[in-house]
Amino acid sequence: MPGIQQHYIPQFHLRRFGIEPRNKKTLVWRLDKKSGTPGLVEPVEEAVIEHYYSVALDDGRIADHADDVLGRFESDVAPVIERIVSDRDYRISGRDVQTLLLYIVTLKNRTPQAREGLRESDERANELLFEAMLSDRERYHRTMAKHHATVTEMEATRLRLLADLRAGEIVMESGPDREVAMMLASVEGTARKLFEEIGIICLRVPSESNMVFVTSDHPVAHFDPTPKTPESGVSFMSSRNSVTLVAVDPRLALLLIQGHPKTWTDEETDDDYVDEANLLTYAWAQAAIYGSAQASVTRVRELARRNRQLLREFRYRPPRVWIGRT
Repeated sequence: MPGIQQHYIPQFHLRRFGIEPRNKKTLVWRLDKKSGTPGLVEPVEEAVIEHYYSVALDDGRIADHADDVLGRFESDVAPVIERIVSDRDYRISGRDVQTLLLYIVTLKNRTPQAREGLRESDERANELLFEAMLSDRERYHRTMAKHHATVTEMEATRLRLLADLRAGEIVMESGPDREVAMMLASVEGTARKLFEEIGIICLRVPSESNMVFVTSDHPVAHFDPTPKTPESGVSFMSSRNSVTLVAVDPRLALLLIQGHPKTWTDEETDDDYVDEANLLTYAWAQAAIYGSAQASVTRVRELARRNRQLLREFRYRPPRVWIGRT
């Protein structure tokens, strides 16, 4: 049964980065990006917003279908992640990969940063559609003729609305119900496309290394070295060179790559790569990163302070809607 407090980062995901990951009451180290202050927190109190997935129905009831769906994704993926982490010889199945991809897509879409991007894209797209309708004089007149206005009145109204829209005096607003719907609408399609067109590298920290991966309040991070334009958003396949990183455990991260579709490889990584991966995670975090030790999160903070140029290259870049007028 969904509660009032709803998490946008699953508790089981944060617990994997806790001091005692198998303990449901484990604590995890959180580092605040703004202040740089580390501290121990409880996963149950993190990444949580009241009625975050709830939708108010016309009859006044509250629907929590989205929370139910996300809960099923979490239940399905948790044992898959555990098997991959604990057994290097585990033979991954196509079903497991699909389960992971569904989880990764929702893990990205459900954060406040991602929902803000969806909201903005929805509003800009609706503004464009409204402008297109107002710009089509004949269509507008046919639509409005049922209101028994004269041609002169209809045309005056059309031109006034079009001018107000272009001046920013008419704005479109996308409410929480649309955000929740968009958050889930394309999940299966996106996961299916990724399953067909990307490969996954399972990156493990060597047993002799003391390095660990960290996670954040936006756990899915993308990097695109060849964006279509400098202002372009970054996503799973924003260009043929874009990659996606998701740390699922302090000792294991998944790297989604292109050019090797339907492949799964298991590799050990080195300390430098773990540092670089954690810097990417830090760049995409909205407010905080999380780790299994104070030293691990403060190390990432120091890396960010010393590598500002790389941090800028790794920066969070939300989806964009490009609007052109003819």
